[in-house]
Amino acid sequence: MKKYFALLLLPFMMACEKKINVKLPDYEERLFFFSDVETNSNFTAFVRRSEKIKSYNNLHDLSVKNAVIQLYINDDDVRTLFYADSLERYALSQLVKPNDRIKVIVTAPGYPEASAEAVVPSEVPIESLVFNRAVRIDNQGNLISDIRIKFTDPPTAGDYYMIDIYTPYAMFFPQDTTIPQQQYPSNWICIKSKDASIDDVTSGDPLNTGDENNCLPSEGLLINDVLFNGQTKELVLSAEDYYFEPYVDSASGISSYPQIKLKHITQEYYKYLKTTRNVYDNSGNPFAEPVNVISNVKNGYGVLAPMSVSVKDIKNP
Repeated sequence: MKKYFALLLLPFMMACEKKINVKLPDYEERLFFFSDVETNSNFTAFVRRSEKIKSYNNLHDLSVKNAVIQLYINDDDVRTLFYADSLERYALSQLVKPNDRIKVIVTAPGYPEASAEAVVPSEVPIESLVFNRAVRIDNQGNLISDIRIKFTDPPTAGDYYMIDIYTPYAMFFPQDTTIPQQQYPSNWICIKSKDASIDDVTSGDPLNTGDENNCLPSEGLLINDVLFNGQTKELVLSAEDYYFEPYVDSASGISSYPQIKLKHITQEYYKYLKTTRNVYDNSGNPFAEPVNVISNVKNGYGVLAPMSVSVKDIKNP
């Protein structure tokens, strides 16, 4: 028996290794442009450069600070963004409105010209918000609160949304008395929902959406209208109650409440986010299939992503 076992292993022991040198095609560095401008906000953008994979290092500074960004809104006169050192991005005091047609042309020495076009999605307001505090206890003994929002989806098919929830709170640094107490907007909230329209699911398993232990992101939560096109949609999101405590300024006595943003985004931005998240999810997995990141930037990378935004405080009247 041992003799047969040794013969069985013999082919594997005699296996050899052959190295094959692969010549990579010439790589041309291109500009990476990113702008997720909201309605009623100043226009801002990042510009960076791409780098070939064998040269890439996460310590490299890929920012491009000498680019020229020309902005066209509804084919009107061109406006040029300036680089704001304090923001570390390009900016312009120019507001965009729903249904505006936007075009950008980006140039920088040593790189091919890049451009992108997009139409600002129509406004989709949050029609109502009901905040039910401490309505139940989860299996770990935590008080859970529900947020119910309603909005009406446009009749045309193919609308996409992103939800952000922010909580103001006081941050303390007891280990370092030199750092004062500060107020920060927090988006590290564990959101739960059983809504089938939500695209984001931890580990990519659609069966885990209603799992008590499954956290959905409180920033950048993606939704599409396949299941409610042209209808009034009620969305229910849940989280531990303590996230929704208002922050009261000790000096002024003014209360700041958590907020929810409903962002009506473009299909291009939706696809860009989905594919970039797939890249991160597949990172380090040698068996994962390659992911092609969707972009609407011609001759470059990134995305021009205008969006209309509706905001409400998370509180009851």
